[in-house]
Parts: sequence; structure tokens; C-alpha cells
Amino acid sequence: MSLNDPSERQIEPNRETPSDGEEPLAIFLKIIGENASNRMAQERFQQSGDTISRVFYKVLDAVVELYTAIVKQPDASQFTPLG
Repeated sequence: MSLNDPSERQIEPNRETPSDGEEPLAIFLKIIGENASNRMAQERFQQSGDTISRVFYKVLDAVVELYTAIVKQPDASQFTPLG
């Protein structure tokens, strides 16, 4: 096996930055659902403060993007005036 041959190298998953799967969502929900601090999330997920912040804002951006794509404001003609 040659170290220079990329087809033979074993690539280990990068544990330092959770970017796919359930962990980013779990970090986001932990912070907003439990009003957890960055430090609490660091301890729970064994990640740095920078990583927790980066992942949190990445998921938040995705939630905002989904909101603008899915949520539609109601049409004013659907409401009857009070009084």
C-alpha cells in the first residue's frame, strides 16, 4: 500500500465538526429547547464553543430558509372584521 495512492487510504470521519446527520439538529434543539448555554452544549456534545456556535447558526439559517419557503401569510380576504 502506497501512502500517495488515494484509492488505498482509509479516511476516518472528522469528529471535530458535526456537519451532517442528527447531531447539528440535536445541538440546535438543545440550545433553543432547554435555553442551554454554549458551554452546556459544549459539555453535552464534546465540541468547542466555536463549533457549537457555527453549527447552531448553520441550522438556524436552514430553519429560516424553510420558514420563508413554507409559511405563507394569510390573505386578508379570509378574515371577517370584528365589531
